[in-house]
Amino acid sequence: MQTTRKAKMSKVAELNWKPDCNVPSLVNDIKTQLKDINHKLANVAPTVDRSIEKINTNIKQLLEKDATRMTETMKDLLSGIKDEIVKELLKHIEVLESRIFERKTVKNDQFQGSSANSVGGAGGQDGRTHITTISPLCLQKTWG
Repeated sequence: MQTTRKAKMSKVAELNWKPDCNVPSLVNDIKTQLKDINHKLANVAPTVDRSIEKINTNIKQLLEKDATRMTETMKDLLSGIKDEIVKELLKHIEVLESRIFERKTVKNDQFQGSSANSVGGAGGQDGRTHITTISPLCLQKTWG
């Protein structure tokens, strides 16, 4: 029953349908619009490509600048760390040198005290010189 009804409706639709406008002119209008759209799209693609290339170039330049900036920052940081380490090492060296100097003076004082009781009085008057009183430059001897 439905098939006969559909068949009747399609026959009625076929008989009653009349185009309101000229179909070939509509088709031609659509073709013209499609050509315009295709032409515009053809122009858009290279523009987008150029824009993407510009963006890529800008990003590359930014990254290179950042890499240079990071390198400089790292150099500055490492230089600062090195300076701090050197300062601390110099402090420790000065402390050690002062301790060594104090020990040498104590030994010299002890030696001078003991040599005052020996022959000839104060250190050096008996003709003997203690090794701690000799300058390191005097100890350097050229053997030849």
